[in-house]
Amino acid sequence: MTVSQASTTASVEAAFGEVGSLIRAARPRTDQLVNTGMIDLYWCLGQYLHHKIEADGWAKGTVMQLAAYIALREPGKRGFSSQNLWRMRQFFEAYPAAAKLSPAVREIHGGAAAGFFKDAYALEFLSLPVDHTEADLHSGLLVQLRAFLIELGRDFCFVGSQFPVQVGGRDFAFALLFFARALTSRSLE
Repeated sequence: MTVSQASTTASVEAAFGEVGSLIRAARPRTDQLVNTGMIDLYWCLGQYLHHKIEADGWAKGTVMQLAAYIALREPGKRGFSSQNLWRMRQFFEAYPAAAKLSPAVREIHGGAAAGFFKDAYALEFLSLPVDHTEADLHSGLLVQLRAFLIELGRDFCFVGSQFPVQVGGRDFAFALLFFARALTSRSLE
């Protein structure tokens, strides 16, 4: 970097650095508001499903139709599979009184509750396209993971992704397989 480029970078940082600080400071509050709204939505959908199942006899097939309806009417919205809809019902059944839910969401526990649902994750650091696939997500995570392991040092190793293993005559795959050389050498002593 030349002196001129360094000077330009410093002047840009001086002029716009405060905006970056404002964005970083707002993120936790924004995440909490989004998580609170999502948890409220999941609870309401769980309540709706609970009552429909109890009163109208909805079953697995009807919930699958509802998931397909949501996918058709709300393209691009994720987290409303039939499996997740059943989880929302379980969420409502675990916390049937909304008065108990509201304070719990606003404590430290709100973030933990949101972690049960896929679309609560903030993955902007991966720079994925809006219509990313699971393979894109997998690839982006591996790139970040590689950088992280390099920071840990030479004793840590990423062996592979979807690493095949056979147990009891059945085939399985480890999503991610790591090796810590320092831990292995200590256990051999």
